[in-house]
Amino acid sequence: MWVDFIRGVARFDDAKRLKAHLEAACPECLETHAAWSRILDAARREASYQVPEATIRLVNSAFTLRNKIPILSRLAQVAVRVFDSVEEPLPAGIRGAAAPARQLLHAAGKFLIDLRLETEGRLESLTGQILSTETEGLTSGTGVVLIQGNEKLVAQTIANSLGEFQMEFESQNELQLFLETASNQIIAIGLPDANLPTD
Repeated sequence: MWVDFIRGVARFDDAKRLKAHLEAACPECLETHAAWSRILDAARREASYQVPEATIRLVNSAFTLRNKIPILSRLAQVAVRVFDSVEEPLPAGIRGAAAPARQLLHAAGKFLIDLRLETEGRLESLTGQILSTETEGLTSGTGVVLIQGNEKLVAQTIANSLGEFQMEFESQNELQLFLETASNQIIAIGLPDANLPTD
């Protein structure tokens, strides 16, 4: 009844009775009326909200890329690894310490992909940034990023406007990272195999 009253669609007798009751300043009903009024205001604001076109395109792109999982490797340009911190000797004094995060840099056409891979037990954390060598500030803009293993989706996220992204996933071997740039180019990167702990 209160919802109908707030929306102005209550039956005449009900509306008259509720209005009189509110004028009598019943604290409980005044609180109920105020609460439903706030809910109606929020619903009206929500209904008038327009989702930015760029956001709609990005969400659609995320689902589109996900649907292409079985054929992603044929659509993607394979990035070339140009740097791997594992191949660099550790400075003296920290060689016996726990392994630091692995830094990787890949190149694919006009794009550079900077990755930082950390492993803790069976969980991996991947932080990265897609950079364009042809745009001012080098950032590539937003894009979809996903990790695939055995033609199954392992993790998915969306890079921000600076091309940065972060993902966590369970350690496993033979993982492929796929990135879709703002210009709809798909880039593939083979992730290093995990050093899985033995049980």
